Amino acid sequence: MLDCLDFIEANEKNIWDPQTVTEGTGLNKQLQSSNFIVAFLICHCIVGSSKRLARQLQGTSLDITTAFEMVDLITVMSWKKIRTDDVAEFSKLYEDCVKMAEDAEEPVSKPRVVGCQTLRSNVETESRTVLPEIHIPAIP
Repeated sequence: MLDCLDFIEANEKNIWDPQTVTEGTGLNKQLQSSNFIVAFLICHCIVGSSKRLARQLQGTSLDITTAFEMVDLITVMSWKKIRTDDVAEFSKLYEDCVKMAEDAEEPVSKPRVVGCQTLRSNVETESRTVLPEIHIPAIP
């Protein structure tokens, strides 16, 4: 997809109208930004396990007991692990972010710090490896 957007942005043969080039350039920059990469990988981590579970739960020959066991297995294996071993999980997430940013030829940037933050946490740090806290609902 990024190659396609790069092609539109270059517009070497002048086949794209100016509005398409502008929108393609903007989308290309957003997809390669640190904010998008971090948000994408967090969603991939959380939704990935949910997607597998949803597929299995939609089977036609599944009884309720097996369904509850599958839900327990997914929550214990995925989400509870993220909550209990958060340093290792976020380190792995950061490594994935760096790799994806290198592929996009865009360095991972530090979150922007603003003096007065009322709607989200303000992470004051010199390091790029500090990720904002993510609260996953408590799992029994």
